[in-house]
Amino acid sequence: MLGKTATPEVFWFDLRSASFGSGDYRVNGARAQNFIPSYNRCALSKAQTRSKSPSTYRKPCDICHAPNDVLVRCNIDDTSVWYFVCTKNCWKKVSGGVIDGSPHHLYYRYGGMWKNKHAGVSAKKPKPKQRVAVRDWQDHTSYVFNDKVTYEGKVWSCRRSHTSSVANVPGKGYGFWKEAE
Repeated sequence: MLGKTATPEVFWFDLRSASFGSGDYRVNGARAQNFIPSYNRCALSKAQTRSKSPSTYRKPCDICHAPNDVLVRCNIDDTSVWYFVCTKNCWKKVSGGVIDGSPHHLYYRYGGMWKNKHAGVSAKKPKPKQRVAVRDWQDHTSYVFNDKVTYEGKVWSCRRSHTSSVANVPGKGYGFWKEAE
């Protein structure tokens, strides 16, 4: 028997009768939520109980089955099925170590990267820091971003690529130069 109790307002949907309502409806003392089919209840509880650890969101490599935070999506055979392959040894085996594949890997096709957004990983290789040589500022010279020059005893860093002139001297040409730390 369906009866309304005096509890806070709750929106509900009865899956069996396909009816909507609001309020806390109970059937034989049990909440109407308990009448959601078991497959939906399990999916909700798995999502709610999933750990906050980034390692729980890892995907397995389709070749070695090891969980990874970064995978390459690619075709590796004539079935046109997309596979997720780890970036360690498996990717080198299926692509020949070349992004666009090699003549020995005819069916290889790159399809993007999957990254575990919970782990804060990057698929990019870190760029080595390059030391920038400091040189004296000169007129009619091309400078690119992050070039370092000395002018009137101070070190300046180029903010944007340009060709120097009297109008954009370090300290006067706003937007072209900033004093380096």
